[in-house]
Amino acid sequence: VYLMILPGFGIISHVVSTFSGKPVFGYLGMVYALASIGILGFIVWSHHMYAVGLDVDTRAYFTAASMIIAVPTGIKVFSWLGTSYGGSVRLTAPMLFALGFIGLFTIGGLTGVILANASLDVTFHDTYYVVAHFHYVLSMGAVFSIYAGLYYWLPKIVGRTYNEDLACAHFWALFIGVNTTFMPQHFLGLQGDINPETFIFSVGTLSYYGPLRQPLWVSPPIVSFSNAEVSRVEFINSIRNVAVVYQWLNLITGRTYIGSGQNGATRLNSYWSQSILNNSRPLERSLLKYGHGAFAVAILEIVGPSNLTLRATTLGREQYFLDLLFSNVPAQLVLNLSPTAGTTTNYRHTDAFKKARTGALNPLSGRPKSPEFIAIQTIDKQGKNNPQWGVVKTAETRAKLTKLVYVYDCFSGAVLGQYSTVGCKTTYHMGYDTLMRCIKTGETYNGKIFTRIKRDLRKHAQLG
Repeated sequence: VYLMILPGFGIISHVVSTFSGKPVFGYLGMVYALASIGILGFIVWSHHMYAVGLDVDTRAYFTAASMIIAVPTGIKVFSWLGTSYGGSVRLTAPMLFALGFIGLFTIGGLTGVILANASLDVTFHDTYYVVAHFHYVLSMGAVFSIYAGLYYWLPKIVGRTYNEDLACAHFWALFIGVNTTFMPQHFLGLQGDINPETFIFSVGTLSYYGPLRQPLWVSPPIVSFSNAEVSRVEFINSIRNVAVVYQWLNLITGRTYIGSGQNGATRLNSYWSQSILNNSRPLERSLLKYGHGAFAVAILEIVGPSNLTLRATTLGREQYFLDLLFSNVPAQLVLNLSPTAGTTTNYRHTDAFKKARTGALNPLSGRPKSPEFIAIQTIDKQGKNNPQWGVVKTAETRAKLTKLVYVYDCFSGAVLGQYSTVGCKTTYHMGYDTLMRCIKTGETYNGKIFTRIKRDLRKHAQLG
């Protein structure tokens, strides 16, 4: 952003100096300010990332650095004002756009100082306040400087002048239009109104959800966090060594997920593990799609200490909250999306669904079975009667069945050993995700090749 605006700063200095009839005020300070902005612009990037879960020290540094970069920017603004003060100002189209730039960029800079504060930025995240800020800085600041330079140099480039009245009309139409559009957004953001892209209407509860809205919990929670990503460490530390029932709430879709864990910290922390997120269960798919920052999470009940609480007790409390959830949803909206307590893959059908598939209503009820089907089901498949008897399996098939990992030296091609998946991880001190990636892509790890297929790589190494 700062590098994008630097050419605009140079254009404004040219235009203001020319149409004020004076050299640039404080020229040396302007040069040093421009250089300072160019350097500091490389070390303040994370003020755009406060909401992703940065630690306190990192937030403090980027808050300070972002406020410091406002100092040379302020020097340039006051130098432009000093250049025009007392000069013979001519309000031509380039000068109008330059003065418009100074005013609008100053407003954007002031709101930028506010958003540089990490605590305020998290509060204003995804609101119209942020939308108004970057439009004042870029869509007005940078664009106005481009128009100032265009009207200033275009006659010199093409050898023809423009219509001054139309150019001034262009400025006033643009100046009034953008301020009418974006100035009110500051006040909308202060009231908590969010960017329309995050407005979602949930049919099931007829309520709005969004990052600044109060999440709707099945039951008053013991502890809750409106941003799972930002509050991860604090959240996990609050439920160590206790059995819990928890609720995830997608703030974008409004969908609710209820689960339980014998050790709350271990279970909830697993939702940040890539291998867990790769599962095809509804919550994991949603976390991968929307990100943890789009979820609120709460502990509905602490069942008891992990070492003293029976699994059946925890599951019973989970089922209680599932029943409570469905009691608050209109019957016609109850879908087959609620995992049965205590399972990870099965789903509970509604009573209406069960009745519609009972007895004669079942599509397979009374359907005669063919003699071939009966013969296949009753045939003895032991020994030579097994269709796979005597079939020689390929090395790749055997490796898949045994789940062996063959390890080779990538330089000599020598076999370093064969291991189970767990044994390979332990021996070579690598994570499951890393091992699977190396197997699938052929990527090396610490000079070693991992594969499910037994091969002689020494010939390839010699040829290489």
